[in-house]
Amino acid sequence: AGALGVIGQAFVMVGYLFMFRKQELIASLSEWKPGVLTGVFATTATGSWFVAFAMHSGAAVRAVGQIELVLSIAITILAFKQKITKIELTGVVLLLASILLVVLN
Repeated sequence: AGALGVIGQAFVMVGYLFMFRKQELIASLSEWKPGVLTGVFATTATGSWFVAFAMHSGAAVRAVGQIELVLSIAITILAFKQKITKIELTGVVLLLASILLVVLN
């Protein structure tokens, strides 16, 4: 059912781009190689979520999954050179601490 939903969304998006934004459709189709790579990573990530939920409790998997927020902040700082506030830094530290507590039981 989930796959059918994604396929339906893709068809709707392609139809919209074809009718109203042909230049953007052409531009996105010319960049198909990075799109395929992104799809492979997304598929792998989704499969990994299912495996993790099958192997461990849902709460633990979701807690460890919060590491993506920490990685997003790290990319923001390192790649985009953006500054973060003290409140954001405090949130990251608390999030890391909570993830460690869940992992270490």
